[in-house]
Amino acid sequence: MIGVGIRIDNDVVRLVSAPPGAINSLANYYVILKPGNVERSKVASDIKELLMGKHPAARQIPVEHIMEHVPGPSTIISVGVGNPVDWGRVKEVFNRIAG
Repeated sequence: MIGVGIRIDNDVVRLVSAPPGAINSLANYYVILKPGNVERSKVASDIKELLMGKHPAARQIPVEHIMEHVPGPSTIISVGVGNPVDWGRVKEVFNRIAG
């Protein structure tokens, strides 16, 4: 399973994906996917529609970018609202891991 969502920091909208247990800390709005029988392009379109229903900023994310985060035929099993940590903290953690 994987979570795919959007993160909104002031005027910046980011597409993020993470394991289901972590997506709540990274995204303001997200979906959880599991392997299924719906083609990636349809799942990506459905994700965009669901996220636009949560926040209009999701319009900025191209469906093609969302599709890159869908690992294969999938099914959307839930839609959530997250409580993301500060983006500076996220960058700090990733820089420490990479460095």
